[in-house]
Amino acid sequence: MHLLHTGKITFKGLFTFFFILIVFSHSLWAGLPVAFSPDLRPIKVPAPLYLNYLRPQLKGILAAFYTTLKRLHPLEENFIQMKEDWVKIEEERRQWAQSCSLQKSPQCRELAKNISKSIALIEAEALKTLALNSREKSIEQNFKTYEGEEDETTLNIHFLLEKVLNYCTSLNLFLDQFFFQLKTKQKNNASKEIYFESLLLELDVTLDLLLIEPTPYLSREKLRLFWANFAKKIEKNIILEDQPKYLGNNLGDLNFILNEFNVYMDKKRNPVARAFSNDFEDIHNRWNGILRILLD
Repeated sequence: MHLLHTGKITFKGLFTFFFILIVFSHSLWAGLPVAFSPDLRPIKVPAPLYLNYLRPQLKGILAAFYTTLKRLHPLEENFIQMKEDWVKIEEERRQWAQSCSLQKSPQCRELAKNISKSIALIEAEALKTLALNSREKSIEQNFKTYEGEEDETTLNIHFLLEKVLNYCTSLNLFLDQFFFQLKTKQKNNASKEIYFESLLLELDVTLDLLLIEPTPYLSREKLRLFWANFAKKIEKNIILEDQPKYLGNNLGDLNFILNEFNVYMDKKRNPVARAFSNDFEDIHNRWNGILRILLD
């Protein structure tokens, strides 16, 4: 049985844990003290302010987090590129869900082609990264906590990349069948649509795992929590779904998570503090600007 060595946890176990973490992450913070109450009444977010200032600032925070990850490991640039390609798939998928699930519209073929192109990009990046992973030396060697950690991280990355390739293969098979149905004017199958959605979700979770896996062992779980409870929520609710209400309704929770991460990053013994210093100052300043505008 293959192991993802974050304390001898099986890949299936870690995959399940991270999936649950994303879906039920809010409960992880219940009952903990916060800088201001997470039960704060919803704050109205004016549309012009959201479009012209708040949304760009939140995108900047996500970009700064990505920049830091690139400093931590040479393969992060490849993983971030795969995430960006997945975001394109998710944007197309949302249109797909509205017009292509059971009743096909004329734009379905173009949507399917665009999704297929993005899957091909992820597949190509994964294959390239597999080759790089076999010969790159992790800068994590400076932060080792036990002998062989670097090798285990390399192995974990290898297994995750193989899963990405498997999901891409399954998605390509689904799209081939979809193009055939369009050509022969067959009705779409609801169960296949559910399968398509589940494949995309599993690909998303695997890419999230890949994003954090190369980071130093001692900081990895903190980075996973920050990604799942802050950065991922910004990606989903602001970048993809464009929901200004989400920010107003969840400002307290987001602020607490960022503050907790800030406390951890300020610790002198933190192995990633140096890599994070300038970028986290940028994150901190952008977030404080958001708070000043919304809370004044």
